[in-house]
Amino acid sequence: MLMTCYGPNMSLEKVRNMKDTFYFSHDHGARNDPKLQKVLMKLGQEGKGVYWDLIEMLYEQDGYLSLLDLELLAFTLRTTPDKIESLINDFDLFLKDDEKFWSKSVLIRLKLREEKRQVKITNGKKGGRPKQLTETKPSLNQEETEKKPTGFQDEALAFKTETEKNQSKGK
Repeated sequence: MLMTCYGPNMSLEKVRNMKDTFYFSHDHGARNDPKLQKVLMKLGQEGKGVYWDLIEMLYEQDGYLSLLDLELLAFTLRTTPDKIESLINDFDLFLKDDEKFWSKSVLIRLKLREEKRQVKITNGKKGGRPKQLTETKPSLNQEETEKKPTGFQDEALAFKTETEKNQSKGK
């Protein structure tokens, strides 16, 4: 049996792929939220656990779960379809239409995560390119034009060229 620091049931392949695993944030006082307190009163710790499992599943499914899959969700979470229906309908924890249900806060957090990802992609594409500090400008003097730098790597040459130019003018 493969035993890792993550537990006896986690395969080596899953451990290798953990870098692709995301976490989601939630308020550290969520257990004191009146809505979750009502879940705890009516459905017990099982209901609270099923709620957090549904939240995880919403993240995995881009924010939406099908109402047609309640039996499958119940089987997957080892609970009853009635408890899942109660969580969806009785505690104002989820929004729904005729086909699916979702959490507004999950959608907001997914959007923020995607925005951050896009910024990282954009910044990553910028990486490694030299910054353009000075540009070549047209000049009547061809010799000056050829000596002007065109990028970061020529900054020292630009200083040297400008110094030589000033010395020849007697500055």
